[in-house]
Amino acid sequence: MNKKSISIIFLVAMFMQTAKAVTWQTVSNGNWNAGYVWQGGVAPSSSSIADTFLIKHNINIISNLTLTANAFLQIDSTGGICGHYTVTVQSGASISKYGTLNLDVIDIPGGLVNCYKPGAVIITQYGVLSNGGQLSTYGCAFSVGPWFNCQFPNSEGIQTLQTPTFVLYPNPAQNSFTLEVSSSEKQVVNIIDISGKIVLTQTIADTTIINTESLCQGVYYVQVKTNTGIATQKIIIQH
Repeated sequence: MNKKSISIIFLVAMFMQTAKAVTWQTVSNGNWNAGYVWQGGVAPSSSSIADTFLIKHNINIISNLTLTANAFLQIDSTGGICGHYTVTVQSGASISKYGTLNLDVIDIPGGLVNCYKPGAVIITQYGVLSNGGQLSTYGCAFSVGPWFNCQFPNSEGIQTLQTPTFVLYPNPAQNSFTLEVSSSEKQVVNIIDISGKIVLTQTIADTTIINTESLCQGVYYVQVKTNTGIATQKIIIQH
């Protein structure tokens, strides 16, 4: 193998990234108090990938929580988070709320929070937006000031799901990128812009070339969903 071939292999390896995050999901009557999940109140994360948290049931939190870059938390319409604590959504992290969210403070220094119906949001003290942080409400009730009491059961209930793994390259991409998935079962691929909007959806079952010609230049998230979990990875589109 000549030096040119070795260099090409090295460059390809640099641009191939494998998502190895874990999907955490609440179970019935759960209380989010497992230290191994939040590691001292901070969602597991890294420079490129992070865990996904699916809140499918009403749960109590017992400490302040921080989502760091690339962490994703979704409160489903059947779920809710309640606790007199602060949730911080740092730059690159995001929350999508469909159920209920009751906190003392929500701090968004650069992160993204989208609040959708049907559930409501109650913040007893204040919300803080800074450094480009975004909070958007899409028809959901959002109140600051009222007091609330958490009525959810106080028992722990968390399960891990088998998170799909995938490799995408090149990154940055121009008009397309290749997506290699770890399973031959059908998987849904969403491309999400930095505002949280899904701009492209495709169902795949094997190695697939994703066409990105219709997308504007910028930073996006590639989300792979199966019946057992979700994995997300950042990609840069440069035409």
